[in-house]
Amino acid sequence: MKPTKLFLALAVAVLIGNPIGMSSQDIAQQPAYNIVERYDTIPNIALYDTLGNIHYLQELKGKYLLLDFWYGNYAHVEASFSELKKVRDTMGDNVEIVSITFEPKEIWKTASSQYDISWHNWNDLKARRKDGIWARYGVTVSPTFFIISPEGLVLDKQVGYAEGFLMKIMSPTNLSTYNKETWEKQQEEILLYENRLAEQAKSVAPGNNYKEIRCKGVDGEEIALSDVIAKNRYVLLDFWASSCVPCMHELPHLLAAYEKYHSKGLEIYALSLDNDKNAWRNTIKEKDMSWVNVLRESTEVSEQYGVRGVPSNFLIDCSTGKIIAVHLRGEALIAKLMELFE
Repeated sequence: MKPTKLFLALAVAVLIGNPIGMSSQDIAQQPAYNIVERYDTIPNIALYDTLGNIHYLQELKGKYLLLDFWYGNYAHVEASFSELKKVRDTMGDNVEIVSITFEPKEIWKTASSQYDISWHNWNDLKARRKDGIWARYGVTVSPTFFIISPEGLVLDKQVGYAEGFLMKIMSPTNLSTYNKETWEKQQEEILLYENRLAEQAKSVAPGNNYKEIRCKGVDGEEIALSDVIAKNRYVLLDFWASSCVPCMHELPHLLAAYEKYHSKGLEIYALSLDNDKNAWRNTIKEKDMSWVNVLRESTEVSEQYGVRGVPSNFLIDCSTGKIIAVHLRGEALIAKLMELFE
């Protein structure tokens, strides 16, 4: 299976968050500080409680920390506080919660009372300055959560909130999955994989020969890309999936192009990355996709074309076997075909 760069591997519902008006570009330009990364030691930053007492995250070492960066009077922020209470009540022996805001003092104190924040409730009083804790942690959305190990290492980051996910990420089962050596090995594998994809993508850039593909069609018969090329003037090798929303947005353009140019020598070799054969077959039937349809049986098929995501396509000149254009979408596809056929 293709590695993924998810900062949090746990699958949860769609998360909701509000931007705070500080762009990631602004944070990236800060001159004196680096944004914390996974397995970095938490920075030593002074934080204040509502009474004006100074605190540091380091004083809470020995337990897991759940940092809650919040701002604003939003429904999902309020909902997250309700679940933070559940985390405290059920996991308080092993977990310390720290809510961190940049709200001005009076607004902060009013909101603290409104939300009934009864755990560590701190503010660095630096608003959104580039030397403040929000910038140091690269936070641009409210709420954003960090899991910190008992040793003071950043384990994970989650942007936004969905009901139930705080209990999941702070569960003993999930916390037991964090391991620096394993994570570093995964990062090395991801880097190698991405480098390999980049090299493969270079090998199928315009001007290069196409690479052979043999996959099974809807009826289970093997269909070779070379056989399709041998019978046509141009072939559009199209990587897609029935669950891919952008692919479905592109479909009307493909249908229009096929209707107009198929009789003139255009064929589409549509290679699906679907895992669900029934969904694949149903989509082909429902959308009247009457071109050549095949299903990927291994990741090697898409990897040899350097495909990172779908939709992706490659236009092949059948007379030479050369790829003449890549990733043509929307009107760009129609314009290119018009140039070739008209």
